[in-house]
Amino acid sequence: DGGGRFCCRDELETHEELADHVAARCRFRPVRCRNQAQGCRAEVSACRADAHDEACAFKLLPCEQRCGLAVARRQMDRHCVTVCPMKLANCPFYQLGCESAFPACNLGSHCAEFLRPHLRLLLSPSKIGADRLDPEERLLRLEKVSISSLLL
Repeated sequence: DGGGRFCCRDELETHEELADHVAARCRFRPVRCRNQAQGCRAEVSACRADAHDEACAFKLLPCEQRCGLAVARRQMDRHCVTVCPMKLANCPFYQLGCESAFPACNLGSHCAEFLRPHLRLLLSPSKIGADRLDPEERLLRLEKVSISSLLL
């Protein structure tokens, strides 16, 4: 039996001692996962509860990108690449030449700080294919540029 590694070898004298031992002290008593409220249905021996907790897919952990949220271990990867406000994002003007990358939650401050450079990129004749066009034609082409497509 593994010298008591897989079953209890404690010797008990009475039924009361046995009941108390099984209910509260035996390291092989079944216990529910600490993350039951998050959906884990595992039941393990008390002596394995810590090991299970260290690997439990339902355990809430602080976000790996330090956004301040607690996220279930099984959802951490998805959180970090989809909804985390600290996920890395490219500037909406990336295709026009702004190569900045920053946490998504800093988009507003980036756009405010780089308003003039972004406008220069937006109005650059080469960006709208208007290198050799007269000012009226350039204006017409600029009007066709969809700001919403730049923000995607």
